[in-house]
Amino acid sequence: MGPQILLDKSTLQSLSQNETFFLKKHYWVVYPPILFIEILGDYKKFGDNVGKSKKEVAKIARKLDGLDSCFTANCRLLLHDDLMGFDVPMEHRPLLVGGREVIDGEGKPGVFFDEEPEHEALRRWRKGEFSEAEEALSENWRKSTKAIDLAAWREAFRNSPKVSDFTNLNILASELANNPHTQYESLRWLLNEVSFDDSLRTPIFNRWVNSGMPPLKSFSPYAHYCLHALIAFYLGIANGLISTKSTNRIDLEYVFYFPFCKVFASTDNLLKEFSPLFLGSGQEFIWGDDLKRDLHEISQHWERLTEAEKADYRKQYGDCPPDNPVSLTNRLWIKFMGGRNGYGETQEITPEREEAILKKLRPILEQTKQRDQ
Repeated sequence: MGPQILLDKSTLQSLSQNETFFLKKHYWVVYPPILFIEILGDYKKFGDNVGKSKKEVAKIARKLDGLDSCFTANCRLLLHDDLMGFDVPMEHRPLLVGGREVIDGEGKPGVFFDEEPEHEALRRWRKGEFSEAEEALSENWRKSTKAIDLAAWREAFRNSPKVSDFTNLNILASELANNPHTQYESLRWLLNEVSFDDSLRTPIFNRWVNSGMPPLKSFSPYAHYCLHALIAFYLGIANGLISTKSTNRIDLEYVFYFPFCKVFASTDNLLKEFSPLFLGSGQEFIWGDDLKRDLHEISQHWERLTEAEKADYRKQYGDCPPDNPVSLTNRLWIKFMGGRNGYGETQEITPEREEAILKKLRPILEQTKQRDQ
């Protein structure tokens, strides 16, 4: 397991299967739900040419699996929970849902997570199998994306406050998000932008009012973060810093997941400009092409080693990247993981050790089986 890295679809698509292998080897890959939806959207990319569409989806689905990766919780679910008073840690690590409390074979408590439904779907997509609901969702997704009209929004808000660069854009967006006189309007606009219906909005407003209508920054930190990002995005549109390309609104969704990763990689020019505004000092943006190049060089380095050299390296350093001072991945490992020390291979899996592991896991598996019945 390496630094938690969030990738957008453009970056993932650019990687070869071999580069993807080393990505999983040296990083903990965090997939946001928007990536899952974008991949599904390709099912209708070629219209009636279903065969070609299935191949397109299967190609990228094969790059995603359950090893050294996870799907972090949907940002709208997290937004709702935060607004309703449930803690949403923004500690640069992914948040999972569906955990079950269990007791292992040694009597110690823990949490067990079932396989994420996204991974189950991806297995089917690799085989070209899609449900009717997924086909409809793909169709609706492509239609809704085309319906986004940012040019109309720019025209409607052409009298918005003026800024000339992204630094001042961020400053102004922060001021607007924190304006004590517009917190009600800001909350209402945020809930409308994320498409919360009245059944969700009413309890949220009731809780806010009953709490004395505090600033959103203290009432719901994650909601305040999302509000800040949305205001900055639309101010950027109004001031011509961000183009009116409809897919830019889709790309903004990745920003909502920044609090749940250490590294974000993209080949999108908007996200290259926009990301530094919302990544903290304990995070980093990397250009997707640089990541691809680095993973390719790591792959080439590994191929030059003999089998004995590979075995010796694994024994000493496990899945740590090569100690190359100009390697992007090596630099990120030093920054976020503290370097290569202490990451050597664990004990050899002997039959005796395998039985000990199974003995510990059997009670957990039995508990989950009973709960599913």
